[in-house]
Amino acid sequence: RLLKFSNAAEDPGVTNFQTTAFQYVAEHDPGFPVSRVIQTTTGAVEITVEDAQGTPHVVRLFSWLEGLALSDFDPAERPDNAHEMGGWLARLALTLKNFSHPSDDYILLYDPKHVLHLEPFLEYVTDQALHDLLKVPLEHARNQLVPALNALPMQVVFNDMSPRNYIVDPADLAQVTGFIDFGDMVRTPRIADIAVGCMYWINDSRQPLDNVCSFLSGYHQRSNLKEAELSLLIDLMMTRSTIQALIYHWRADMFPANRAYIMQNMPQARRSLEMLSAIGKGDALDLFKHACR
Repeated sequence: RLLKFSNAAEDPGVTNFQTTAFQYVAEHDPGFPVSRVIQTTTGAVEITVEDAQGTPHVVRLFSWLEGLALSDFDPAERPDNAHEMGGWLARLALTLKNFSHPSDDYILLYDPKHVLHLEPFLEYVTDQALHDLLKVPLEHARNQLVPALNALPMQVVFNDMSPRNYIVDPADLAQVTGFIDFGDMVRTPRIADIAVGCMYWINDSRQPLDNVCSFLSGYHQRSNLKEAELSLLIDLMMTRSTIQALIYHWRADMFPANRAYIMQNMPQARRSLEMLSAIGKGDALDLFKHACR
């Protein structure tokens, strides 16, 4: 079992949103591999305790999921199962489609609807070439992407389909045994959720979107994607890299002693943004539409 203490700075309403989401998934799709929330002897799913300084923390007990995060394994060992993982994400999104909570629409910095909240973080980017690269998706977000997102239907989504957040059988890395960390869940258009998952399937090759298209195909097979959504995908992927870069630089400025750790994924975020920026948006949309036939 896993005993979790919330960060004291986290809004208790947001913590409860995540707890309730775990319960909702377990009730509405019992076969979906997520941890179960274990009740106290009085039937509570959350309790509040104080630390030595008197600061309150929400405490929850979860069932344990066997296996290891896929991110624990060398990329060369990982299976080529983008199609399957797209299907898993679609299944979770379908399960959550009608879920709601009073705190599900909070401002999350990783939600692309709110990317313009991060624009002031450009001041922390001292590399002029990177600074200029990041300004392009921000300007596009202001003029086109954010208004387009706000016009789409919204639902609660997982919002962090990364190899850190799904558990696999060490003896068979293609065998998914669980999904963890609902900490980035939020109410936003589902295509934003899909864009996050797509980021981890970009190939550093002449065909960088091949596996992305497999991921999309797996999703579309379970839950039909519309052209209005697909038309935003390449911009959302660029926005995801932009968000990562801005948050890394901001946090590195706040915590200079931890700069090396905070910035360890920055080269990949930059490389992804450079590759995505070089792809024609019309070409990308054609590939996405073909994957979702």
